[in-house]
Amino acid sequence: MGCCGSKNKVVPPAKSNAYSTITPATARDDKPTANNPPPPPQQDNSAMQRFNKVALSTTNPLPLVNGYGDEPVGTLEEALQPVDGRIDNAAHYIQDAKAKCHFPSEHGLTRDESAAIYIYSKKWNNRYVSDQLQQAFSTQNRSQLQPWYKYLRLLKSGLDKLPATTTGIWQGMPFDDRLNEKLSSNSTVLYTCLGSCAPTDSELKSYLQKNYGPKTILLSYESVNGKAITNYTASKSPEIMIWPGTKMGVSKYAVVDSNGSVVAHLLKKNDPPKQVTIKKPPSEKHFVCPTNCCGNRCRGNHKPEHCYGFSNLVHNCHHHCGPVNACFRCGNDCCDLRECNKCQGRYCEKCSLQ
Repeated sequence: MGCCGSKNKVVPPAKSNAYSTITPATARDDKPTANNPPPPPQQDNSAMQRFNKVALSTTNPLPLVNGYGDEPVGTLEEALQPVDGRIDNAAHYIQDAKAKCHFPSEHGLTRDESAAIYIYSKKWNNRYVSDQLQQAFSTQNRSQLQPWYKYLRLLKSGLDKLPATTTGIWQGMPFDDRLNEKLSSNSTVLYTCLGSCAPTDSELKSYLQKNYGPKTILLSYESVNGKAITNYTASKSPEIMIWPGTKMGVSKYAVVDSNGSVVAHLLKKNDPPKQVTIKKPPSEKHFVCPTNCCGNRCRGNHKPEHCYGFSNLVHNCHHHCGPVNACFRCGNDCCDLRECNKCQGRYCEKCSLQ
């Protein structure tokens, strides 16, 4: 029988392994060494973006939110419900904030208060809650801010529990002629707006120069009761938050380099105390008899309204009684005369008290 009918099993020849002689690669050591240093930490630009939004206004923003403090401190869901339509996927971000916020808090913040700070700094769809709040403030329209009252109440409740900074804090921006004009004028009144600050100016200055150019404006805020929200935000950078309504004055202004960069130091400006006018009580008058050569008079040194040297004659009838009811000196009718105890002359108050 031919080969096709052979019952012997045909075994194909074995293929040689072309890679059998290659030495296996040595496993890479990922541990940092002198020749293999760790990559530098990435800068947290989300915080830097908040720091370069200067929170200053020539009008006091507090009247725009007058009444927010009357709102009850509720949950984050309740606080953001009035602005739900302005925040895409709000329910998801609220849940995310409550899961990732700093809680338990060593400062006594509730989970909702801590989450309110976290969501303030959280970026989604290339926006922050802080952006929307600042935009609402910029309209100078109370109706644009009223939907935020519940959230502002919850946010402020949490901030009030955090420690205040005692040193200068910083914001900055690319050089702006309009802002520079306000800072260089001694007559411009400035107020803080809602915003975030850095604890130092060095990283902020580097960020601005790298991203916007060498000419910048740096602002230092002092005595503004800034609240340290480090560890409570969605970023890792140290951050201080300032509240609207503090009146500021420029304590120091300087052009600091050949590019024309400006550094301005702002200090809380206290209004002068209101002058309280204390009205002195009218000096007490004493009886002096107008009759020539009488000489009878009150010598003083008595309790108020205890003048002596005369008797009161009160006549309350409503018809004309003739000269008996008239002052001996001016002749005017008077129902309340003072009769001298010495000469019995009768005189009105105007003629007998000095």
